[in-house]
Amino acid sequence: MTTRQVSPHRLTEIKADFKFPKRSVRGGLPVSKEENRYRKLEDENDQLQLHLLAIAMGIHETKKMWQELALTLARLHYPNAEKSGRKEKWSTEIKKILIVEVDRLVNPTNPLSGVSWVCQKLARTEPWKNFMRKSKKPAEGLRKAYFETKKDEGFVKNAHDEYHVIKKIGAWESHVEYVVKQHSQN
Repeated sequence: MTTRQVSPHRLTEIKADFKFPKRSVRGGLPVSKEENRYRKLEDENDQLQLHLLAIAMGIHETKKMWQELALTLARLHYPNAEKSGRKEKWSTEIKKILIVEVDRLVNPTNPLSGVSWVCQKLARTEPWKNFMRKSKKPAEGLRKAYFETKKDEGFVKNAHDEYHVIKKIGAWESHVEYVVKQHSQN
């Protein structure tokens, strides 16, 4: 099942197109035939409006159509569950950059310029110096984060793939500086 991405502009259009009138709360008591008929018409109208909403959001009629619609609407209404407290320092983007930076600077032919040496070098230079400013042992913090992240081979491959794309347009260094500075403000 895929989640549909709806642009904010399109969402505004959709909200303007679909009106679900408020209904009175139904009790469990018997109702007249006329009221019963009216409720059936309301139900049919709601069903039609939901079908049209699903189509407008790009959801095709399948067995899981209603589940997809519910998830799409939930994700639009509650886009990200914000964690309370401090923001996470080691975001996915920071981890990718750290992996690539360390791998780029490690010299496999020289045992003295391994991961620990690279992490010490990074910890003394901006923007990593500012990023690790609250750490008592910044080089050790970088090294631990590197090895923890390095365990996920798929993640590492993805990080290097992104690096090659960004490097092709000559923007790797500015990308590193921008992302690390943004996360240093946490």
